Amino acid sequence: MAAELQFTPFSSAEQCGVIAEIDSEQELSDWLDTSTPTVQELVHRHGAVILRGFTPGGNDRIREIVTRLSGPPLDYTERSSPRSEVAAGIYTSTDYPADQAIFLHNEQSYNLRFPERLYFYCVSAAQTGGETSVADTRRIYERVPAELRERFAKGYRLVRNYRPRMGLPWQEVFQTTDKDEVAAYCRANDIDLEWSGNDELRTSQLRQAIARHPVTGELCWFNHMTFFHVTTLGEELAEMMIDAYGEDGLPTNTYHADGSAIEPETMALLRKAYHAECVGTPWQEGDLMIVDNILSSHGRAPFTGLRKVVVSMAGAVRWDEVTTS
Repeated sequence: MAAELQFTPFSSAEQCGVIAEIDSEQELSDWLDTSTPTVQELVHRHGAVILRGFTPGGNDRIREIVTRLSGPPLDYTERSSPRSEVAAGIYTSTDYPADQAIFLHNEQSYNLRFPERLYFYCVSAAQTGGETSVADTRRIYERVPAELRERFAKGYRLVRNYRPRMGLPWQEVFQTTDKDEVAAYCRANDIDLEWSGNDELRTSQLRQAIARHPVTGELCWFNHMTFFHVTTLGEELAEMMIDAYGEDGLPTNTYHADGSAIEPETMALLRKAYHAECVGTPWQEGDLMIVDNILSSHGRAPFTGLRKVVVSMAGAVRWDEVTTS
């Protein structure tokens, strides 16, 4: 079966990602009957793989493929971005303005339990742009200076503030209107919480920044520290947000493990490391991209036209399975 595939890297530098295109139309589920080990090896080697030229079918067939490779699709818990569920376990990729980029991140790395694999399926490609960009977290880890890796070996702290008409409401994030259920979830997931007037909530959680891949054993820069830091919004928008809410009242922000501010120059260095490893390739209708969520961070380029990409998450992993300490 491997001889039927033509391999094309996402970029000439081959940092991350490969397109595996079949030379004759074939049902993807049929091909996987004998080629699942090939897919798993490609994902572990490249971090992200686009399967192209197959006929995967609709949502039911996608769910079947996800389940075959990684187990049943996971629910989207402890939400941080707006999404719509189009079928059981299949969601729209982040509903975010088309003219803005989504910075690279590892899905739900701030949860104690997160997906091992992401499955992106292109229903319709954008007219221009809209790539689901990826970056190899092994290479990002190597780009981060040893001094910073040692400093963040203690982890980092994520703080979220939930206020009316500001970001996602806590009712959507935790998928309940019951404050007692929120409190129980937070206790079970090592999250400190504080309620205040007007139905406002503040949470704080200590999370790790470095993971050891459970299969390959490689060290990976696996976190949301850069994604959620206010400076990643850009200087102008960051200043507007701080003026509006104050540094302690931002919808999301990240800090050192002890709660102290992370220096702007540190965040600039981390963003530079992500950008240096970022690659992408235009979507084609019917593409199925499989992303190892630990080996690859992912984001989205701005786009024009109609773009519809759905995603399913599977293969639950706990932080205590990948911790390096």
